[in-house]
Amino acid sequence: MVYIPTIAFGTGSKWKWHDVTTYVQLALESGFSHLDTAAFYETEPFVGRAINESGLSRKDLFLTTKCGLMIPLRNSLKDSLEKLGVEYVDLFLIYNHFFVPDIKEAWKEMEKLKEEGLTRSIGVSNYEVKHLRDTLKVAKVKPAVNQISLNPYNYAEMRPIIDYCQENGIVVEAPITTYPGGPVDIPITAAALRLGITPTQVIFLWVRAKGAVIVTTTSSKERMKEYLAVNDLPPTSLTHEEIAAIDHAGANGPPPGPVHLVPVVAVVVVVPPLPPLADFVVVVFVVVPVPFQRRRCGFGRRKITISNDTDNDNANNKNNTNAPSSSPTKLILVGVIIILLLSITFILGIVLVLMGLLC
Repeated sequence: MVYIPTIAFGTGSKWKWHDVTTYVQLALESGFSHLDTAAFYETEPFVGRAINESGLSRKDLFLTTKCGLMIPLRNSLKDSLEKLGVEYVDLFLIYNHFFVPDIKEAWKEMEKLKEEGLTRSIGVSNYEVKHLRDTLKVAKVKPAVNQISLNPYNYAEMRPIIDYCQENGIVVEAPITTYPGGPVDIPITAAALRLGITPTQVIFLWVRAKGAVIVTTTSSKERMKEYLAVNDLPPTSLTHEEIAAIDHAGANGPPPGPVHLVPVVAVVVVVPPLPPLADFVVVVFVVVPVPFQRRRCGFGRRKITISNDTDNDNANNKNNTNAPSSSPTKLILVGVIIILLLSITFILGIVLVLMGLLC
């Protein structure tokens, strides 16, 4: 049996495709022993560098990585081992069911990799119940882990997966992220005040109460220690009433996000029926603004500090608790650029048509 540390330092999320060497080094110095990466994140070389420079013994670390998209599992794992600079990983996951062409055949290959000692344990990520059932039909070795998104707002949706995993001895791992606002702020803050801990630690306790391993990340050494301190808190720190209150608040759903006008391009092909335009095909680009509203999903950024906030983010939030996201600005900028390009194209089209008429 392979022991999985209950809190992992993740190198996905905002760290994808970035040099995470410094942050992994901080995590190791702070006491993290479980590191989570993936071929898709492209952070494996930096994780490997941080491990090599830490001087820590390989046996004192727990390394998790995940396969690449549509890459043969054996090739993906061997490539990951080379980048990490290790002979084996402790946990190798199929990132998603659509990352492999055939779920059942993929699992048979995973079992071979485990038998060969390239990984100590094998698991999956983002698998729904139907994918787990298909896997278990052919499994000689059950998946050790199913890593899924889990927070109070999607708990009701994810509960069938969690229940199925627990019934079949599969550990659930939950990457924890930060999102703006929401009803769960109230019960989480109340529990934090009663226990004398931070709201972040309350969320971690809630995840633990659901039987899940936490995968988190941060750039702050202080917050790393805050996260790890959850291991020192009794598993029963939250009362049944507090857990139920968080569940109930999450079931009400996250608050709606702002409404954006998204430019949608409609292409209209016009074939004039009468001369002298009958020989021409006129292509008209029409930009239609369509309202789009994204529902926010997650935890209260105003009161709760979770994994993905950088130091600058926290400083800004202290000064302005309702600081707007930069995404609407980016969306407007993209819309303006699209409109300008389409306008130029439309004008050029008209000019070409007129030139054809004159000729």
